[in-house]
Order: sequence, then C-alpha cells, then structure tokens
Amino acid sequence: MMMFIMETQLGISGLRCNGCASKLEKRLNELDGVTAQVSFALSKVSLSFSQPSQLTLALKLIKKADYQLITELHTFSVIGWSCGGCANKTKKALLELEGVESVAVNPTTAQLEIEAITGVVKQSDFAIVCQGFGYQLQLNTANQIDQQEQQQILFEQQNKEQRQLVILSSLFTLPLVLPMILMVFNQALMLNPWLEFALATVVQFVVGAKYYRGAWLNLKTLSANMDTLVALGTSAAYFYSCYVLFSDWRTAHGQLYFEASAVIITFISIGKWIEHRAKHSTSEAIRELMALTPVTATVIRQDKTQQLPIEQVLSGDLIRVIAGDKIPVDGVVLSGESEVDESLITGESLPVRKAVGDQVVAGAVNGHGVMTVEASAVGENSSLNQIIKMVEQAQMSKAPIEELVDRIAKIFVPAVLLIALVTLATWLALGASFETALINSVAVLVVACPCALGLATPAAIVAGSGVAAQHGIIIRDVKALQMAGNLSRIAFDKTGTLTEGKPQVVNTTLVDNTRDQDTVLGQLASLMEQSEHPLARAIKCYTQSHHVVLSAVSQFKVIAGKGVSGSLNGQLVLAGNRELMKEHQVVMPDELTQGTSASEVYFAIDEQLVALIELNDQARESSKLTISRLNSLGLTTSMLSGDNKGAAQAMAQQLGLRQVFSELKPEQKLNQLKQWQEADEQVAMVGDGINDAPALAQADLGIAMGCGTQVAISSAQITLSQSNPLLVVAAIEIATLTWSKIKQNLFLAFIFNSLAIPLAAMGHLSPQLAGLAMALSSITVLGNALLLKRWQFKES
Repeated sequence: MMMFIMETQLGISGLRCNGCASKLEKRLNELDGVTAQVSFALSKVSLSFSQPSQLTLALKLIKKADYQLITELHTFSVIGWSCGGCANKTKKALLELEGVESVAVNPTTAQLEIEAITGVVKQSDFAIVCQGFGYQLQLNTANQIDQQEQQQILFEQQNKEQRQLVILSSLFTLPLVLPMILMVFNQALMLNPWLEFALATVVQFVVGAKYYRGAWLNLKTLSANMDTLVALGTSAAYFYSCYVLFSDWRTAHGQLYFEASAVIITFISIGKWIEHRAKHSTSEAIRELMALTPVTATVIRQDKTQQLPIEQVLSGDLIRVIAGDKIPVDGVVLSGESEVDESLITGESLPVRKAVGDQVVAGAVNGHGVMTVEASAVGENSSLNQIIKMVEQAQMSKAPIEELVDRIAKIFVPAVLLIALVTLATWLALGASFETALINSVAVLVVACPCALGLATPAAIVAGSGVAAQHGIIIRDVKALQMAGNLSRIAFDKTGTLTEGKPQVVNTTLVDNTRDQDTVLGQLASLMEQSEHPLARAIKCYTQSHHVVLSAVSQFKVIAGKGVSGSLNGQLVLAGNRELMKEHQVVMPDELTQGTSASEVYFAIDEQLVALIELNDQARESSKLTISRLNSLGLTTSMLSGDNKGAAQAMAQQLGLRQVFSELKPEQKLNQLKQWQEADEQVAMVGDGINDAPALAQADLGIAMGCGTQVAISSAQITLSQSNPLLVVAAIEIATLTWSKIKQNLFLAFIFNSLAIPLAAMGHLSPQLAGLAMALSSITVLGNALLLKRWQFKES
C-alpha cells in the first residue's frame, strides 16, 4: 500500500536557545511516524507525517512543552446564515478542524473570524466545511492581514516586550553600578543595603523570570541549557548577598553582590534583545519573497469580475492584472501587453516585456499595461512558492558540520556545570574565602555561551541562502555550501546551457534525390512532432515554413543520447546522430562521414538514409565571460556534450573551454564524472535537460539552469532561476562566502568559550564582565552572518 507523506512548516515562539530546539526536535522525532526539524535561527518546526493523528500528537507535544505556535486570523463574510443557530452550527464544525484555535461568529452582521495555526489548516478547508451546510464564505480583504504581516506584528510585539524589559532592567541596575562608576572619578557613594536588595530583587525576579522559567522547563525533562547557567549563576550571587544582608545588614557593606546578579541579567537581556532583532534580519530575504504573492486575485468567471482569496483561484481561471498590481499566479498572457518587473524572483534587474502568449510568474510586478492572464499554476504550485519552499527546506536542513556542533552542545552545559563545581572546590581547597570561590564559579556559569555555538551555522545559512535567492540562485542542499569552495573542475552541458537552446536549421541535404523534399520534410516533421528536444523543436519550426503535411506516427520511441524512432505508414523512420544510424546499419555516403561544425540530424526510412539536417545554436551572451571567470579561479572547465565532435569542438574553442568531450550518451557523461571523482577531483556539473539528470545527481555539486526540465532541477543541489551561465560563478561565490562565514562563526564561538571559561575559573573575569562577554558572543556571531546581506555579484 502506497503511503503519502504530508509536510508542513509551523512558526513557533518560546525557543530560548539552540539547545531548546534540539531537545524539542528529539522529542518530536520519537513520535511514531513523525520526522521533524526544529530551527532556533528561523523559529520554525518542519514536520513530515503520513496520518493526521500524527500531526495532532506533534501539536500536543509542542504545546505541552510550553511553546507557542504562530497563528493567523481569517475574517469572512458568510452568505446563507439565517439565524444564530446557523452561526453556532458553523462555529462548532470549524472548531473540530485540526489547527483551529478559536472561532468568533456574529450572526447579525454575518461575520466569521477564525484564529488558526499557520501551516496546519487553510482557508479552503473553512470553505469546504461551510459549503457542507450550504453556506458560502467571502474573504474580507479590507481586514485581511497576510501571514507575513502577522509575523511582522508578532516580531514587533516581542521586540517591544524585550525592549521594555531591557529599559526596566537598566534603570534598576544603574544605581547599583553607580558607586563603581564614581570610584573611577575618586568619588565615594554608599547605597543603603536594603535599597540594593530592593533594586536587585526587581531585576532578578521580574526581568530574570524568563531565565527561571526556561531553567524549570529543562529541569522537568532532566536537561539543562543557557537559562540553567544564567539562573544558577545569578541566583548564587543574589542569594549569597541575601544571606549576608539578613545575617547582619550593618556589616554588609562591601560584601554584597547584588550588582553582579543585576548586571549579568541586564547585559544578557540586552544581548538577547539584539540577538532577536538580528535573527529577524537574517531571514529578511525569504520574507521579501514570501511577501510578493498578493492575498487576493481579480478573477473573471462567467463574464463577472470578482475578488477572490488566492487559495480559491483555480488553474484555468482568467486573472485580470491592472497596472502596478502584483501578478498572483503563474500563467499565460491572453490579452494586453506590459512590462513586468521580475527582479525579486529571477534577479533580472530590467523589466521584461510581456505580450500575448508570453509566460508570467506569480509575484512579478505589472508595469503600466493591463493584462488578462490564464492561470497555469496556482498557490503552492507556482514558481514563486516552489522557490520559497526549496529555500526554506535548505534553511531548515543541517550542514554536515552541525552534527559535530550538536554533539558538543549536548555535553556543553553539563560540562560547564562540572567546571563551575570544580572551580568552587579548587578555590576553597587553595584557601580562598567562600565569597571568592563562589564569585569565580558564578563567572564560569555566566560566561559560557552555548547560544553562540548553536547560532554559528544556521544564522549564516539563513542569511546566505536568502541573499542568494534574491539574486536568482536557489540553494536546495546546504552541503553545496561546503562543496563549492573545494571544486577542482566544472563541467557543462552544451545545448541550452552554454548555448541559447534555440538551434536553427542552416542547411538541408537531400541524400535520396528520387524523393520530393517537401514530402521528406513532412515525414521528418511527423516523427519530430512528439519530441521536445531543442533540435526537434527547431526542425518542426523550420518545416512549418514549408507548409508540410503531417502524418500519424506510431510506436514512437526516444533513444537517449541518440535520437528518436517510430513507424510511419508501416515504415521504420529514424532521426538522430551517427551512432543511431550505425546501430541500424544505415549506409552513410563518403561525403557525409567527415562531419561539420554544425549539429547534425540524420533522417532514415527503412534503414536508408534520406536526408541530413544541419543546425547551429548560438552561444549565450554571457557564456564566454563565464568560462573566463571560472578559468581565472583555477577551475578546469570542461564540456560534456551529446553533439557531434565538430560542433562541440567549435563551441569549446569559441568559449575558451579547456576540455571537450563529444557524442556522449547520458551514461557516458556519468562515467566521465566518475573517472574524475576516482582521480580525487571535486566536480561540479551544470546542465538543463533530462539527459543531464544522472550527471547532475552524480556530481559533487549539481547546478541546474532554471530553463531546464523538472527532472534536471530535482537532481541538482543549486537551481538558477535565470538561463544565465554567469550565475554559475555567482552561485560558487556566494556558496563559498557562506561556508567561510560558517567557519568564521564556529571559530569565534569555540575560541570564545575556550578562552573565557578558563579565564573566569582563574578569577580573571568578574561576573559582570562575564555577563557582558556572553551577550557579545552571540551578537558577534549573528553580526558576522548578517554581513552576507551586503553581498552583490559583480558581473564584469
């Protein structure tokens, strides 16, 4: 029995650090039939499951762990309600849908408001429920807030809450550190011990409540994280000060460490606030892509124009796009013409002219014209949503190096707790006072920063893949980041990759002079009618100008890397390269055995050669510059082509390729890649066709051109949304730069902890400085990742 795997992504709030994300991921993966990935950097949960009941269990587990799932608010007008009973019946049915959190109804105004978990339930699900009762839903577009707006509102709300806590903490901490500041200027100030206690208590239990809560949640699962370290460290300083104060407040001056606990919480809260803003910035690029699709579309049905939610638009619907509007679906222009801005989708900076018959993509911005578009791909099937999905999947996945980081992170907090205990015991054993031993152990607890380790890799991946997507480079597999900087060779397919993929017939040679040329062209066109190969399309276009008559071809067959065959009026017809002719023992005249610099298609009937068609395909404008740039990087550039030797060598010489391999079948391309890999070469393959798919999958790094087939795109680790070879250089550049940032971040995180923890244990870092250092470590890692947003590809 076939099992259908369902996938969804959920927004989540409440993750305090990467350790929280790892623990939640582990618990979700323990559920039967559930595969989960949890990203602290993105605040998202990705779930794969085969049964709705598995999703129910996963949602319950997340809520039980005290995390909050992000919800959307949907507002509708309802057609068909006649009384309060209708409204209540609808409300009850909607509340039974998985993911619906609350439903509010107003039968007087026929208004319906639904709060639902983003990614679990769709507007179409609400419509189906209501249609079951005979009611219709109309989206209130004036009150509608799309998912991106809701996420922005949530971010601003959380940002405001964190900012208020930082201000509160700073105001109550400043008087505590004021005596230390005045000492620098030889001024003395002694605060009343009870005032110190009051100020520190507010900071400890109001601002610091989130750390206690996080520590408690981890304690319930017998684990520990950053919150545990902060809660233990600050509590030790605070409660030791309380002990001294309550023992004898008159002699407590100079022995209290209320300012230490308050400063630690203040510095860490400031760091977490900046970290929250920086995490939001790293994923800005993908949010810009998601914001491109409008909430509604103007649909023409039965000669009536109506505004519909994008989820209710169907393939085949006619969409009216007025000047300045975003195009809501992929489709074909049926009427009108305009210039369309596709820059945020393909990276192409100049507007593209669109007229009748041209393809348009969802998310592009219409210029000054008005167009009617027939929808061909809607919703999740649109090019834009496919791009977003691929980028999100890459951002949610983990680089190989993260497995090592995760293993270290699992033992990091327990190790720090052990080091803190050893520090306390060692100082006491060396004869130091309990106060000194305690303060040094507190510094160890506070300075350790598992968050910097956890953010090092995902922050760079999110920022790098996001800015790449803005330039039309879709990184589908994070392993590509590591591989891009280690390449020694890059191989290209010829047709459609380095060339325009639009060959034109330049010469027709009729070998059998007893036959009529138009009849022969008609027979050839009939055979080519069922093929989508670029050469076949060119021949079909050429024969149309000769007004040939087409006949039905049966037993049509594609022979990979060779050509096509079929049966026409009971005769075997063949069209393809020399190898196909040899296989069928077709005799080749001497004058045709030398080969030319053009692509050749031989046509035979009943194993008798009838005609030779010669075609030329122009190199893409940027192909020569691409090869030059790659050669300058020290890469060996090669061409793997199925075309004849003359045509392949002529193109390679024109572009400056260092090696060329011609007349290759798909399995021969695959074998050539394997030979290079066996010689310890790291190889990238760039292609676009079905015959390139095996090689793209075999290569250490597969790069598919956006104009290519879905098979080729699915086999590649990087997809280029434009048919511009120069983006290959850009892809290698941004992937290498992102991997470099990952290594820099990991170095910063490891070196920070390697130096700071011993310094704290030896008494060279006060708890206050330790708190500041811990806050700065996460900010440094995120700031370094955010530098990727400044990347711009220089084409010249």
